[in-house]
Amino acid sequence: PPPGMKYLDIPSWTRRITPTGCNLGLEGFDGAIGYDEPAHYFGFIPTRTVPANQIRHTLLKFAQASSGTARNPNTNAPYAGWDRETTTDPNMSYAYRYLRAATAAPALPEFAPYIVNPAGGYAYQDFKKSVPLSAWDIEANPPRRLAVGFLENNQPNGLVDGRYWPPPGLDNVGGNSPREWLFIFGTNYSETPNPDFQRSVLNFGMPIWWFIAAGRRGEVSFSPGGTGEDQFEILANHVNGTDDVFEFKAPAAPTPSEELAKEDVKKINVFPNPYYALNAAETNRFVRFVTFNFLPKKATIRIFNLAGQLVRVLEKDDDSQFFRWDLNNQNNFPVASGMYIAHIEMPDLGSTKILKFAIIQEQEILDIF
Repeated sequence: PPPGMKYLDIPSWTRRITPTGCNLGLEGFDGAIGYDEPAHYFGFIPTRTVPANQIRHTLLKFAQASSGTARNPNTNAPYAGWDRETTTDPNMSYAYRYLRAATAAPALPEFAPYIVNPAGGYAYQDFKKSVPLSAWDIEANPPRRLAVGFLENNQPNGLVDGRYWPPPGLDNVGGNSPREWLFIFGTNYSETPNPDFQRSVLNFGMPIWWFIAAGRRGEVSFSPGGTGEDQFEILANHVNGTDDVFEFKAPAAPTPSEELAKEDVKKINVFPNPYYALNAAETNRFVRFVTFNFLPKKATIRIFNLAGQLVRVLEKDDDSQFFRWDLNNQNNFPVASGMYIAHIEMPDLGSTKILKFAIIQEQEILDIF
């Protein structure tokens, strides 16, 4: 299968996210979710270090989260409404936060407290309980929780508040959009930050499994009835890798016996029948034949026309079940088109078999006749 996402599933939820205005050209959800291989959104920049054959089915369990009272004055999109320092929701995740345009002045005054590292690229900012969901590798036994990260965008239409809270049905991809993008990493979740993730997600390789650019489906909360109530499953294509090994075990061939050989007499046939100017197995127009199959080691095949005249005698004495007739008579001339009878005598089995078949030759003019 192709690398990336196979399809999405909804184990338990009221739909909270939407692909509207969020097309990143990814595999699923109208371009809003996927692995995006081989050419991902960031172009040649080495954003991903995980090969496609290592991606696994992933379950997202949404924490109980809602919007706050403050809004972006340019878009009226709300900021998140939970406190990163005091939340106790078990599905709220510590996350690596990255910021686009961190070197610029705060696009809105309220962004200033959340620009803590004014570096280039998609600069790392902090590690807080800032993502209202937990991600799980559900192919592991038991399921293992995965590390997560997200991006914010220091632009006038952004939602820079230190928390992942995608916009409600607005553009989430354009340069002036919030760009609240979620990254699911293929590493184990920990509440202690990993230094390998505390750098620009744009300029350094990261073990990213999934990009999620989806927005919220209107002014909705996550899991309003209780944490983990809303769930979203991303199913991965299982791509073959260089370390995958496949073994096929065929049943043992039966030991040759007279009883089995006599049973095979019932299966003896000739193909193609009818022979119509050519045989798909022929390599050129000068190599013509029909094939008898299920023959024993020794057999005498006598070919007759419908007038009862003997056309050719063929002697078989080998271990193959197959025997070819080149459609020539005893004088090595091509036989005429018509119906033929094959009388097959098998002396070792004391059996005979009679077949009827048709030969339709293509038109030809012999040099010698």
